[in-house]
Amino acid sequence: MSKLLKKNITLQDIAESAHISASTVSRALNNHPKISQKTKEKVWKVAKKLGYLPNIPVYMQKQKNNIVVFLVDDLSKLANHEFILSAQETLLKNGFQPLIQFLANNTPNEKFTELIKEIDVVGIISLLNENQIIPDFKLPLISVNKSDYEFPQVHVLPDIYNGAYISANHLLNQGAKKLALIIGDSESTIYSDMEAGFTAAFASNPNNSFKIVKSDLNKEILKQEFEKIINEEIPVDGIVTCNNEVACQLHSFLHSKNIKVPVTIMLLSFGNETFVNLISPGISTIEYSSENMGRIAAEQLAEIINTKNSEHKLLIEPAKLIIRASSLKIAHNYPK
Repeated sequence: MSKLLKKNITLQDIAESAHISASTVSRALNNHPKISQKTKEKVWKVAKKLGYLPNIPVYMQKQKNNIVVFLVDDLSKLANHEFILSAQETLLKNGFQPLIQFLANNTPNEKFTELIKEIDVVGIISLLNENQIIPDFKLPLISVNKSDYEFPQVHVLPDIYNGAYISANHLLNQGAKKLALIIGDSESTIYSDMEAGFTAAFASNPNNSFKIVKSDLNKEILKQEFEKIINEEIPVDGIVTCNNEVACQLHSFLHSKNIKVPVTIMLLSFGNETFVNLISPGISTIEYSSENMGRIAAEQLAEIINTKNSEHKLLIEPAKLIIRASSLKIAHNYPK
């Protein structure tokens, strides 16, 4: 026996130990229908005893589904749809099966945690927002948009800081004198990065001023903040909002007050959902390629799973300014 374990086990070795022919062993190992179940079990018992396990055929092995779970808390966002479609394409090419788990403002329950263990999940991509807690499933994890957790192997983040800097700089170049940035009031790294990037733009523009408006983004509270902004002694002539929903609400509010965009107040937002180009004037935005982020996240997860590489990475998706009429004050004031 010890001699057999020291060499590659052959069909003949198994045949001699089982006292049957090598051809019968071969057919048993390949699940041939003419070989009885009793003989098959006998052959596999001997094969296992001799150390032949690495060569167990597919039909005798547990099939791996190689499932990758997307944790999503907002299915209405176009960016999430674009991200998942792009990531899914990459995952399928690499032999993984995508599965979407929707989480509405809560963490996964115990049943879902157990399900993760039962269905051959090999990795997780989290699209949960800043306020959601990502459970540690002890699996390879890619975190998107969240930088405040240590255990994901890879963080894929949009360059919020530079996006805010670009937005403020664009409005200043369009002749704005006083700007406002509207962000959420939660302790979010996204909002803090926006504030830092926005503020940095004024280092080279000392004659201009700005204010930061922090709100819980509730519709009624935002309306009160909008009222304060337009009633200030020194008028604001450019506003950047943290997302498109706030931008559209502000756009509607300014219209109701007969305040023209961009002639009186220029407007720019983060995100590039289709609807911001459907209103008049279309809203300028800071965009991040969700498709590219999805592809990168999927590629990184596949690499981690295949190579067992546990190196931590921070990957930044660059910001892109999409200019529409809402921020073109100079163009609107140019003599015809």
